[in-house]
Order: sequence, then structure tokens, then C-alpha cells
Amino acid sequence: MRSGETLDSIAKKARCTVEELKDLNDLDDLTGEVGKKIFIPTDAYRQEKAERDKVTALSPEAERLMAAMGAPLADAAREILLKSPALWTGDEVRAVMEGDDYQGTNGAAERREAFDRVAEWFRLTYGDGGARLDVTGRPLPPTPVRQVPREATPARTPGGEDAHAAARDVALRVARAASSDGLESAIRALQGGLNRFAPRHGDTPDLREDGVWGPKTHLALTRVVTKEGADTAKDAFDLERLLELIRLADENGLFDGLGERLQQFLDKVFGGSPGAGVEGAALQTLLNDINTGGYPPVDVDNEIGPETTVAFAQALREHDPESLVRRFGEARAGMVRVRAYSQSRSGRMVAVAEHQRSAPHHGMA
Repeated sequence: MRSGETLDSIAKKARCTVEELKDLNDLDDLTGEVGKKIFIPTDAYRQEKAERDKVTALSPEAERLMAAMGAPLADAAREILLKSPALWTGDEVRAVMEGDDYQGTNGAAERREAFDRVAEWFRLTYGDGGARLDVTGRPLPPTPVRQVPREATPARTPGGEDAHAAARDVALRVARAASSDGLESAIRALQGGLNRFAPRHGDTPDLREDGVWGPKTHLALTRVVTKEGADTAKDAFDLERLLELIRLADENGLFDGLGERLQQFLDKVFGGSPGAGVEGAALQTLLNDINTGGYPPVDVDNEIGPETTVAFAQALREHDPESLVRRFGEARAGMVRVRAYSQSRSGRMVAVAEHQRSAPHHGMA
């Protein structure tokens, strides 16, 4: 650490959070000794910390919630419907056809989806051709055009992870919030996040945001995790919590200290996420994009200071909080993708350079 440097300035340069620097370097405050070696967090550190945090004690009710969120669905047919019909066994397609969704017990939308998935299984298995007839005109048994799986496999995320293991990863995030904010508040934030910030698939109805864990919330979470991955569900939950903070400030005029509360919240909530450290810059970029002249342009320095706070308060007067949070999420996701690409490209360039240094050089005779 050089003279004049602070953890805040180092965090901006390293594009990480102050909390990560304090945790990694075992510091209790925002100051550090001149000459002290400061270690910068890497993706490997973040992964290790995430694993370490998993064993941190949770409240008993948060532990029970976490177990429930990562459990298979109680409805066996719906558990099968999480998967692509191409992966269904013969027993599984029969189970779906005997299930409440296919039979219409759970409603028209659920019945239509189950019908469509079963029809896809039959098309994949027997082809698109019409029925074959024998010489007497009687229909022949259909002939499969593919090998139907014989062993049932679990539902998986787009990245290949077991869907319920991925749901447990989301559950850890929710359970931690439940330990500090209360069980009902955490579940309500998950329900609101799935309603507002997660991609919708089919005719999925909105969840009741009642803070009660039940089969519908379980199904909605597991569907998002299966189709989009755990990070999408976690982001939806985090954005809903951010929306709650902003709505509270907007409804009660609590703009004094809003910038500091925002910075602390973003560091706490997004600090362990992939791409952490771009939240301030994402908010500032958004504020500049939507500025219609109501405030001076904001420097994109990743620090939520007075100028950013004033601009944000003005933006809240001109825009709906939900739309601001949604666009913040999009801006942050874009920055995370750019960072991931840059790191990947940098890693490839280093690998090429090392290969060139180690490769034998052949001169001309």
C-alpha cells in the first residue's frame, strides 16, 4: 500500500469490493498501513470463500428452508416435466400422462404444456409420419425411430449441473437473507424476484408474494434454475432486495445517506457473485443513459458518492423504481460479460505467449 492509497481506491483499481479486500487481508477498517502488502481477490478466492461461507451457521428455520428449496418436487410428474422429453424413459412418459397436469386437474395452462411435451416425446420417438397399415388396412404398431432412454436421469441446468444441487446454491443465498432479515421477508423477496426479474417460460402465472414457501414457489424456482441456471435465480432474488431498498427510500423520502446505504448493500449482496465489483459503474452507466438533462453527467468511477446519489434521487422522480432496477440488472450483466470476455482473452494471450517462449526456435542453416 502506497502513501495516499486507501482500500477504496485500491478496490476501484482492482475492480473488486472493499469487503473482499478486508476479508482477504484480515483488516477491520478501511485504512491500511503504508508499505503493507495488499492481496487482490481472484476468481479462485471468490470460489473458495463461497465454499467456506456454506458452512457458516444458519438459523434453524433457515436450515429447514434451505433443505426444502433443494428437495425434488413433491409431484413426480412435474419433476419429469422439468427435463427435455428426449430424456424421458417409457415409464416417465406414462407417469406424465397419468399426472394431474396432463389430466387437467391443475388448470388449462398446465394441461396444455403437459400435452405439448408428451406430443414432442411421441414425435421424437416415432417420427412425423402417419400411421402405417397392413394389407388389410389395419393400423400397424408404431416403430420407434430412436433408442428411448432406459434409465431415468435427473433434471439438469443448461450448464449440466444437477438442478436440485443448483437450487440448493440459490437456497444458500436466500437462507442467509432469512437469517438476517427474517424468513418471511426472504421468501417474499424470492417470490418477487421470480415474478419480476427472472425470464418467464410458457404460461407460468405470477406467484403470490406472501412470504410462504409452498409447492408453487418451489416449482417456479426449480423451473428457472433448470432452464436458466442458478445465477439467474440468484440475480432475480438480489435485484428484488435492491428494489425493496429503493422503494423504501422513494416512498419515505429517505435520500440522506442513500448513496452510502446503496454502496453497502451492493457490496454485501453482490460481493460474492461472479463479476462482483462493477455494481457502482453499472448504476452510473445507467444514470448517464437515461439522463434527460435533469442532472449533470456522472463520472463512471464505480464509487457511489454525492454526485451519483443526487442523480439517482432525480432518476427516481422520473422513472419507476422497478424499471430502474431491471435496467441496472441488464447493465451489470453486460459489464460482467465484458469482464469475463476480457479475462478469457487475456488468459489466452498469456497462454500463447508462454507457448511461444517455450517452443523450440529453428534457425535456417
